[in-house]
Amino acid sequence: MDYLGSTSYAACTLCPRVCSVDRTVGHTGFCGQTSEIRLACATLHRGEEPPLVTGAGSGALFFSGCTLGCRDCQNWQLSREGVGRGVSAEELAEIMLHLETGGAANINFVTATQFIPSIVDALEIARSRGLEIPTVWNTSGFESASALDMLNPWIDIYLTDIKTLSSTLAIRETGRGDYPDVIREVLPVMLKDRRVSYAGDTLLRGVIVRHLVLPEYIEESLDVIRCYGRNVGSRGIFSLMTQYLNPRDPGCERGISAFEYELLSDALAEAGIEEGFLQEPSDTAEWLPDFTRSNPFPDDYSRVLWHYRKGSIRR
Repeated sequence: MDYLGSTSYAACTLCPRVCSVDRTVGHTGFCGQTSEIRLACATLHRGEEPPLVTGAGSGALFFSGCTLGCRDCQNWQLSREGVGRGVSAEELAEIMLHLETGGAANINFVTATQFIPSIVDALEIARSRGLEIPTVWNTSGFESASALDMLNPWIDIYLTDIKTLSSTLAIRETGRGDYPDVIREVLPVMLKDRRVSYAGDTLLRGVIVRHLVLPEYIEESLDVIRCYGRNVGSRGIFSLMTQYLNPRDPGCERGISAFEYELLSDALAEAGIEEGFLQEPSDTAEWLPDFTRSNPFPDDYSRVLWHYRKGSIRR
């Protein structure tokens, strides 16, 4: 199974940056990662959308590094500082199986584009050992279509961002003016042959599209809502997130106002978006994770089964 890793990491083109570095010999591109999987924690996580957190919660795996590097990243310890430790595909497969045994509704790969070849290897091992629950690809959407082709047979649910469709705002938030073009290319790949299906309240297959509202850029969010209504509609599930709060960014500490929230709610109705979630505004930062803690999230949101500082599965 090593052929996937050695071929794809040797001249890496997993994301649109096309760094083309040889990660197999320890070189790193923008993501800051070699070909070794780096994992920060594995947790039964209840902070995702309702159909992903039935049972004990989503089996969330938080990886080090990132292909995009957003200005306001809530997981900056992972994306920018590389918090985590190396694991093999074999060890990752065992962690997945332990999450399933612990009652996870799914296996949720959070920001893992930089490790796609190794994750495919780990999924092949885990499936061969009896892993049955759905898989979730939790992503910024900043990946190459060819990388998604490699991943597609192994993923049941895509949970992707549309951060913005404005090139100007994309430059401010991500440093990449081409982000809107990339998401327009990869979203149809995610949607293809991925009809939304449930077992009771649990999502088994489909695409959830997230958009985080930035308080100073409401019009850009309205554009995303209108575009989603025209181009996705009933083929996906829309999740409008309003919890933006960045205490590290002076001048950007506020959340959205009641008036702005009403504008967004009206726009969803006007766009004909009926299946999805609209998050209630919040003025607290308690949900912001700290991955150096033994539990990065509040205890009622998360039960950690593996942490990079412990390095072993918690029974």
